[in-house]
Amino acid sequence: AEYMGVNEPLELVRRYITEIQTRDATVCLRQTRQVTMETRDADSIFGDAGKAFGSAVEKGPVIGLEFSSNSDQCSRMCKDIAKTMISQTTALYYASSEKTVLSDVEQFTNYCDMRMSV
Repeated sequence: AEYMGVNEPLELVRRYITEIQTRDATVCLRQTRQVTMETRDADSIFGDAGKAFGSAVEKGPVIGLEFSSNSDQCSRMCKDIAKTMISQTTALYYASSEKTVLSDVEQFTNYCDMRMSV
């Protein structure tokens, strides 16, 4: 899940997606989510990393991107690309380990679904 804290957050997301697909054409964008969150929600969903997002979630929506690929390196590649773009962002979250990717995505998706049904 990512919040892009720049003047044009959607443009940065587009550049991020393009960079990923340029590096590996087998990577597929499975789903995107955009949701407004409160600081306590970010803490709950992102754990300790969520504390760093307090001011970012107050500035605007959180944008979540889920990618998949046949490559076991998809998560690593997405993280590496995100790190190169971090200077342009207020806050950026990505799964800290390969083991937590699925649960992180599920928690964020469930939160978004819950917000949509309210």
